Amino acid sequence: MSEVMIRQWLAEFADSVARRDLKRHMALISKKVYVYGLPSKKTVDYAGWQERRHNEFSRGLLTALSHEGVKIKTIGLRRIGFSTVETMTTADGKQVQVSKDVMLEKEDDGQWRIVEEKINKWDLIRNFKQDDG
Repeated sequence: MSEVMIRQWLAEFADSVARRDLKRHMALISKKVYVYGLPSKKTVDYAGWQERRHNEFSRGLLTALSHEGVKIKTIGLRRIGFSTVETMTTADGKQVQVSKDVMLEKEDDGQWRIVEEKINKWDLIRNFKQDDG
């Protein structure tokens, strides 16, 4: 059942990006979230995530997310940790692949939200404008 729940969460996460629905997107993010492993070595909290997505959605920069290779790492009553490879597609034709570890937590309202993300690897895998050139 855990993998089904993870896949449903990822599908809703990706759909919120495709629809540029910031309210729905942020409803999947815990107020206590932290993102580690960015190239800048900084951490991102809820406000930073919201600011980034607002910018990406309002300017039409991020057009799609997809996920593959989900592997469950830990399962508890209120937390599920897994790894996945996320592909981000941007409006200018770039695709960035992010290998990451994700921790979801079932919060007091019953909603599963991301509380921690650790980026392990970040690669530009395709630039359509260069390839189609």
